[in-house]
Amino acid sequence: YGDRDGLIHYDYDELSEERKKGYAWRADFGSGVKDLYLQARAVHIDGETQIATDDPSPAQITRAEDIIQRQDAQGRWVGDKLYIRDFVRNVNALCVYLERVKSD
Repeated sequence: YGDRDGLIHYDYDELSEERKKGYAWRADFGSGVKDLYLQARAVHIDGETQIATDDPSPAQITRAEDIIQRQDAQGRWVGDKLYIRDFVRNVNALCVYLERVKSD
C-alpha cells in the first residue's frame, strides 16, 4: 500500500485514515473472472461445450522461445527499457503457451 509518506506499507493498518477511506485497496475485484475466462475459452463440439486444448502453434512456440531467450540469468527481461505493456504482453504470451503445452 502507498501512503502520503512515500513509503510502501505491507500492513493495511499502518495507512492513514485518509488513504484507507479514499482508495479501494480492498475489494472483490476478481469475482467472476474464472467463469468469464472459461466461457471465453469454451468451444462447442458435438453439441457439448468443451475447453479448447489445442497444442501451441508454431508462432506461439517461437514467441515463447524468444521471450525466454531475452531473459537474463535471474529471469528478467533485459534491454534498454521495458515498458509495462511489453511485460504484460510477454506474460500473457507465456501463459497462453503454457496453457496449451501438454504434460507428459
